[in-house]
Amino acid sequence: EGQLRTDKGLRILRTTDGGSSWTDISPDPSLNYGRSFFLDAELAWVMAHSDNQAWRTRDGGQTWEALAGESWSFDEIWFNDSDHGWKVDSEPGYGITSFSTTDDGGLTWEEVNPPPGGGLPFGFPNELTAWAIQARMFGDAHAGPWLAVPIEIDTTNDGGDTWISRMLPNPPDTRIIDSYDWGPILGGAEDCVF
Repeated sequence: EGQLRTDKGLRILRTTDGGSSWTDISPDPSLNYGRSFFLDAELAWVMAHSDNQAWRTRDGGQTWEALAGESWSFDEIWFNDSDHGWKVDSEPGYGITSFSTTDDGGLTWEEVNPPPGGGLPFGFPNELTAWAIQARMFGDAHAGPWLAVPIEIDTTNDGGDTWISRMLPNPPDTRIIDSYDWGPILGGAEDCVF
């Protein structure tokens, strides 16, 4: 039996019996783990919080390979297969600070053009295609968050070399409120989160 949070910190746990029992398969038991991506039952990438060190397993966590590199800091990571992946790092208020791809399973990364509108990627259908949404949230403690319009989708089909931006149409009967402080916002969608 395992726990996700213990006095030992954040760990990588694995179950092979539907969750009845868990085994700690963390690469280094002295570190806390955060961001991760599990492609299947055998192949996974994990990053330690403390030093941005990353590891890859190809055998379900029995063995781990440390991945070298300048920095493995990321907010989002996605692999389409054992070799091709995407890595995004961002900073609040500044947007994307690093957007890169790999074709060797994360051993090396190549910086590519980030989405032009600063939207965060949210879909990676294959090694050449990524989608990013440009949507802003505004609000305060009294009103709650409101979704600003217009909303745009940025798409790349060449691994980040070029991007196409498309404005999403508002749903039928959409009510737009011209807010003095924030600009146009979606009416009737209080406490909007996505």
